[in-house]
Amino acid sequence: MKAVVALLAGTVAIAGLSGCQTTDLWHADDARYKFVSTSGGDVEYFQVKGTGDVGIIVIHGDVATLADTVNIIRGSFRDVAERLNKELGATVYAIARPGNGRTVGGTFGFQSTYTEYGLGRVIEAIEGISKIDGHKKFDIVGFSAGGATALMVALKRPDLVRKVVTYGGETDPLRSKAERRNHPKQFSSSDFPIYPQKLMEEIPVSQTVDYRLLFGTEDENVPFKIGKEFADAMKAKGFKVTFKAIEGTTHYDFMPRNGDKVQAEIRAQLTN
Repeated sequence: MKAVVALLAGTVAIAGLSGCQTTDLWHADDARYKFVSTSGGDVEYFQVKGTGDVGIIVIHGDVATLADTVNIIRGSFRDVAERLNKELGATVYAIARPGNGRTVGGTFGFQSTYTEYGLGRVIEAIEGISKIDGHKKFDIVGFSAGGATALMVALKRPDLVRKVVTYGGETDPLRSKAERRNHPKQFSSSDFPIYPQKLMEEIPVSQTVDYRLLFGTEDENVPFKIGKEFADAMKAKGFKVTFKAIEGTTHYDFMPRNGDKVQAEIRAQLTN
């Protein structure tokens, strides 16, 4: 996968791929970077304070290099959080999933995404943030593999979630990676113990969460037809779900640096 976050000057990465530790000189005095305790160790998040009873959680996708994963909530995903806060006025949290940022534990890459361990850590982090700041419900914005995490959090814990908005969200990662052009690695079902399609088929229907699934028509990483089939399956089972294909956008048009078309649609879905 292409890198999605640039290494910021003044940040030094230390240690190996698992449980990355950093000395962050650039943001050392930025109090908006915080930690919340979970059973597996601290989870790092970036917070932009706003108003309202419902907070917004932003969940990043996977990246290609250690430098990118160390800085995952210091580049594009910090920009997403700041823009959502500016446009909507809500308190926004960008969470660094296990194996990313200064979050303790986890494995670099997608391996922590599709496991009970990785999902459980994110759920615990959201519970902890709820206790700290008093939000009882959250809207969750997820991109790519972060979209998979957002969907699974809502499916597992609908009591925490009001709305999910995903762009290019993985719903069946084995299938999308198999269909992706020139993917460098072959995968098997053992690489993905849990994922949204499987989880959705196994759990009872929750009518409380509003699911908004956005895909780019030119997305070669997560084909929108897979997302459409997932949305149709959710509807057939009784979930409240909206599917929208954004004409002409690619996977990485989620990033603010690539224009505002996708981010504007995400904001519209959050407010409608």
